[in-house]
Amino acid sequence: PPTLYFIHVLLPHTPWLYLPDGRARAVTTTNAPGRNGERWFNSQLAVQAWQRHLQQVGYADKLLGKFLTRLHGVGLWDKALVIVAPDHGISFRGGDLRRRPTRTNLAELAFTPLFVKLPGQQDGRVVDSRHVSTLDILPTIADALGITIPWHVDGTSVLKGGPGSPVAAQGSRSRSPE
Repeated sequence: PPTLYFIHVLLPHTPWLYLPDGRARAVTTTNAPGRNGERWFNSQLAVQAWQRHLQQVGYADKLLGKFLTRLHGVGLWDKALVIVAPDHGISFRGGDLRRRPTRTNLAELAFTPLFVKLPGQQDGRVVDSRHVSTLDILPTIADALGITIPWHVDGTSVLKGGPGSPVAAQGSRSRSPE
């Protein structure tokens, strides 16, 4: 019967502990030095944090590769709907904010990828003319599976085409009936 497998991996979120091969690096503290709250006050430490982040991105990529290999190995790849999405971008610019948009960090925060592999899909394509957010994931799942969501959702299926949302939706949520 149809089955839902869901995994939420908190990588490459802080703390940035992992090397690309999965070994954990030795640290005395898990905090990334060089920032006060959300602002990077030290450019050199921001670059070091970025390098640690990229090391952990390498490990996240390795885990994703193992997951995809497993889907192929057990014969589920062709039947699977697979969505890989970050929850936000991050900036490592000295003197700038790491997660709140500014004129100088917007490129790092706003343009995060969303990967969607549909059941039976053989060829990929890149769509970079549409604004998408995590709000669009649930409507996309429902659309791909032919399911109607019985409550209002703020997002729209990325399979529908069109420009998507004209603004970045922050704080919006899907609302189920009470």
